[in-house]
Amino acid sequence: RVVTGPGDHNLRIWDVDKGTLVGRPTGACPINVSTCSLDGLTLASGSLDRTIRVWRTD
Repeated sequence: RVVTGPGDHNLRIWDVDKGTLVGRPTGACPINVSTCSLDGLTLASGSLDRTIRVWRTD
């Protein structure tokens, strides 16, 4: 899986093998940092509004 963060304030999770969108966690403010857990099931994002959000990717 790969996480992308285009300029529309959203993170997108992709299945690399299939080339398909897996999930789309969103944020209300521009996201300037993200990280994924080692098992790939949890994603955390930090935004310019000083919030941290934790997402389940399964």
